[in-house]
Amino acid sequence: MAEQTFTVEELLVKHSPSREKFSKLDADRTSVLDRARECSKLTIPSVVTDSGHTESDDLDTPYQAVGSRLVHNLASKLLLTLLPPNTSFFRLLPDPEVIQLAQQQQQGGKDQLEKSLVTLEQEIMKQIEREALRVPIFESIKSLIISGNALLYKTQTGLKSYKLANYVISRDFSGNPIEIICKEEVTKDILPEDILQQIENDPTIQDSTRATI
Repeated sequence: MAEQTFTVEELLVKHSPSREKFSKLDADRTSVLDRARECSKLTIPSVVTDSGHTESDDLDTPYQAVGSRLVHNLASKLLLTLLPPNTSFFRLLPDPEVIQLAQQQQQGGKDQLEKSLVTLEQEIMKQIEREALRVPIFESIKSLIISGNALLYKTQTGLKSYKLANYVISRDFSGNPIEIICKEEVTKDILPEDILQQIENDPTIQDSTRATI
């Protein structure tokens, strides 16, 4: 089957009511995105790429490596602070009411409760290692340093980091997110059944294996 990629505008205009929202929010943050791209070119060009950039395109190489080293060093320190290796970065403490209840139910109930919480902390740390959360978090930290924005999405298997150009956010007057619209390239077979049926009924894209949504 032929492999064909469609832009978010081309696909959303056919199958999604979010096209106008994404286009409007994307146009509103053009100046922010342009500044982020300029900052990325002076530090790590792959963090915020130019519009229409693909994996086969070459990236601009800065004439110095100071910016890149600064971003990597700061991001590494922040990551070690957030997720120190082999050390729990949080502590689970029971409420006084729970401690009192545990002591009433059995002798030494407080000690047993604290041991259970320590075991739970260890299980959480193991889950963080299994899901390899440090990689997407590190990418998001670099994006925060360079562009001031980052987006992480919690999936069933871990975290996913989105680049600045691939999402838009609508916020209220307090800065709380109201709506987030993302675009990404996916394999057609993993799309929901209703969207897949719409694509299969469209002769212009039914033979493609991948699409940007």
